[in-house]
Amino acid sequence: FSLDLLTKVLKAGEVNAHIFVSIDHSKDSSLGHYFSSYKGKLLARSIKQVLEDELSCKKVSLKESTDFVLVHTSMPAVVINLDRRHCKQLPQDDEDGRWKEAQALYQGLRSYFEALSH
Repeated sequence: FSLDLLTKVLKAGEVNAHIFVSIDHSKDSSLGHYFSSYKGKLLARSIKQVLEDELSCKKVSLKESTDFVLVHTSMPAVVINLDRRHCKQLPQDDEDGRWKEAQALYQGLRSYFEALSH
């Protein structure tokens, strides 16, 4: 693990975050959650659904993971790896693409919190 990841985990704990989400871009699109975290899995599913519906992202897998941040955060956590090439409604322009990703993440979070309230 890197010191940067440790810093993120510590900061999330200091501010009593309710969730932890990390986004990276790689060749394999996936949403990782800790295997025993019901809320982490629910959060990952909510975000995955929006990525597929709103951004037409294909080949996004949901997986159990033991990534450092998933194991060491006390709150539900998701690690997102997104290959932009597999998202038809995601602009390839960096600024526009980041904005669309942020909107999709927001919608996924709304869906997650709505599911928790039922």
